[in-house]
Amino acid sequence: MRKLQNMLLSLSVLFIFAVILTFTPGNFVYAEESTYGHISYVDKEAKVIRQDHTEHKAVVNLPVAPGDQVVTSNKGRCELQFDNGTIIRLDKNTRLKVTTVLAPSLTSRRKVTTLHLLEGQIYTMVQSYGREMFQVITPNAALDLKSRSSAAIQARDNGDTFIYVVKGKFKVMYGEDTDSVKTAKLKSGNGYTITADHQLRIGDNFRDIDFMAWNDYITRNFKDLHYGISKLPRKIVRNSALMYWAEKWSSVFGEWVYDELFGYVWRPYDEYFAYSARPFFHADFVRVNGELILVPQEPWGWVPAHMGTWIWTKSGWTWVPGEAFHTGVVSFSFLPYYAYPSLSSWMYYAYGSYYHYYIYRNYGLRAWQQAYKKTYKTAVKKPSLKRLPASVRDIIKKMNNTPVKDLKERLGTTRLPKFDMKKLTPILDSKSPVKTKPPVNPRSSSTVKSKSPAKGSVPISAAKRSAAHSRWSLQKSRLLKKGRVGGGPVKSVSSTGNFRDWNPDIHWAIRTGNKVHYSSRNNEVVCSNLKINSRSMTAFQKRSIGSSASSRGNRGYGSSSSSSSDSSGSASSSTSASGSGSGSHRGGGGGGSKGGGAAGKSKQ
Repeated sequence: MRKLQNMLLSLSVLFIFAVILTFTPGNFVYAEESTYGHISYVDKEAKVIRQDHTEHKAVVNLPVAPGDQVVTSNKGRCELQFDNGTIIRLDKNTRLKVTTVLAPSLTSRRKVTTLHLLEGQIYTMVQSYGREMFQVITPNAALDLKSRSSAAIQARDNGDTFIYVVKGKFKVMYGEDTDSVKTAKLKSGNGYTITADHQLRIGDNFRDIDFMAWNDYITRNFKDLHYGISKLPRKIVRNSALMYWAEKWSSVFGEWVYDELFGYVWRPYDEYFAYSARPFFHADFVRVNGELILVPQEPWGWVPAHMGTWIWTKSGWTWVPGEAFHTGVVSFSFLPYYAYPSLSSWMYYAYGSYYHYYIYRNYGLRAWQQAYKKTYKTAVKKPSLKRLPASVRDIIKKMNNTPVKDLKERLGTTRLPKFDMKKLTPILDSKSPVKTKPPVNPRSSSTVKSKSPAKGSVPISAAKRSAAHSRWSLQKSRLLKKGRVGGGPVKSVSSTGNFRDWNPDIHWAIRTGNKVHYSSRNNEVVCSNLKINSRSMTAFQKRSIGSSASSRGNRGYGSSSSSSSDSSGSASSSTSASGSGSGSHRGGGGGGSKGGGAAGKSKQ
């Protein structure tokens, strides 16, 4: 009888969850961090090739996602920018793959951004996220690029990799196999070549004059558009993506004003934009990994289109800066169209609509619950605010402290800025479906009852968690017996297609004999033989792998060589590659030669 009660309880919980998703008013896709880059400049011809092999002509503000390749012709160049201000410029005849962007790590708290330079030449100007490890991998080398460093990197037709360090210092990893991997520090003002036979040659200062001249020209023009940080609101300065946009564009195409209710806001000078039916009225749309993404036509539009919140005031569309990233598209289960995620859209999600919000403000919670149930045919306990971006919650808190009469006068219209479905229909009818990630609905009264299960019953989530814990423990114990977790390197097992990689997960896999690879589709690191990935692994799995990595110090498997600035000759290291060096490098901690292994440098 008790088993039957537990089964019925489990089915009821599943049914309630299904009802919650069915009656979710809005479908929002947003994240606290952006894993997209975008095309920020195009000189003649370039294109973006998606994972599904579809091709898009490169235009300003076209999004670039993990798995995409940016390709230039023999006539064109282009520039790729990430939301922290990192800039990658591509020369003619270049192919660059964006493998991951801020992908979580299996063995550490780092987030891994990996670009593969398949052919051609790029110029990098790297900024940094808090825990980001940013690397560029060529066919025979891997560069661990530090914040505020700049370099020209070329994958040559003869198999060489050429690096010229313009600014800063960073490390390179090279070698024929895992037993001969070496690392070296590269210094500004010097040129380096990793030869096709895996030797480091120092003093090669040959640079492509045409590409460097083009790059200098673009840089000078960008500086002309930059304005001092002192002109920016403090809220903007705290976020690198917002600050970079504000310095470059905000004073050129609009102005910062202080609003008594919303604080510092930005208003575009373009009156056609300010008083149009919706923000970015002439935008285009593309599919990227199944998600529908807005592509603004305005050169300044990437950050305001995908971060922060647009509100309608008497002065027209006004932008309130915020840090959460969204795709620029929102849909509603009860409306036959898509809209731009303005404040009106967030109000539909949180309260049901502005109409329901004003009922909440004027008549209280019970009246709002009744109105919501009448409209959406489902009972709710309170407005759904927890799932909103922090910046939107702050706006609503300020609104709740403002008299309703003043709000109505200040906000003007509360209409939803809907899109022209004639423009969206061809994209929506294409083969690949649009991803939907419905947020959690306001909890219904029936959902609250499920919090108190019958005595002796086990909630579904706990049962699944317990089963997963048991399976992982059994799997780990079997692997430990085979020496496959923390049991030393197994040379016969290939961990990745390219062992020259600064990701600590790769080093851990090579030492323990596990198989690790990147999944661009899900922007994660996957360990195939353990059947886990870095995005959905449990805390228990993270601790288990982390302890396995830290028990060996998570050390790199390559020896370290210090590069000199000799104008001729080559540099090499003659140390053992057994992983006995400790040191530290980005992403988890190996790669130096401090404290273990004798790192000798042979003279040429």
